[in-house]
Amino acid sequence: MGTSLDHSIFYYSDDFDCSDWILYVMTSPVSNNGRGVATGHLYTRAGALIAVTTQEGLVRIDPARFEEAQQEQEKFLKARL
Repeated sequence: MGTSLDHSIFYYSDDFDCSDWILYVMTSPVSNNGRGVATGHLYTRAGALIAVTTQEGLVRIDPARFEEAQQEQEKFLKARL
């Protein structure tokens, strides 16, 4: 289960066409203690920065499903070997 704690969009340009191709590059620089941060950069086709996004989220594990999820993860990892 997860929820957004906060999110922001910082616009750096309004000189772009919304109907044209836009590249959204997203990264998650940190996830720890049930919280995570994601950042994104939006670019025009020409490579100009349009905006930067940030979002912090809260994640909690359902104790009733934790063991089941661990078993599925172990099966997945063994299958990859």
